[in-house]
Amino acid sequence: MKINVEDIKKFLKKSITDSVKFSIKNKELPEILDIPETLIEVPANKENGDFSSNIAMMCAKKFKMPPRDVAKIILKNLKIDGLFVEKCEIAGAGFINFFLDDNFYNEVLLNILRK
Repeated sequence: MKINVEDIKKFLKKSITDSVKFSIKNKELPEILDIPETLIEVPANKENGDFSSNIAMMCAKKFKMPPRDVAKIILKNLKIDGLFVEKCEIAGAGFINFFLDDNFYNEVLLNILRK
């Protein structure tokens, strides 16, 4: 299997957006006119995971809720099965951090060796 970091970022972005939409539809989050674009970044500090998103903080004002509460709901409804994510956690004011599992790094090494 060929692993592409950009593909994982796109998948995370879509999964988070889908979770927000589902949470709104499920009435766990209030309805809003537009959902801010989900950004997936690589944290400067490795302790904060392999990828991070501030979507909960970007939506909090629109939802009139604390960002950490928004992040908890997003994580509760997040579907990331089949992705190389070992764990997700909420940090700070409401960042959602994603940590990749060893299988991801194994695949990257195998791809390097194949080349």
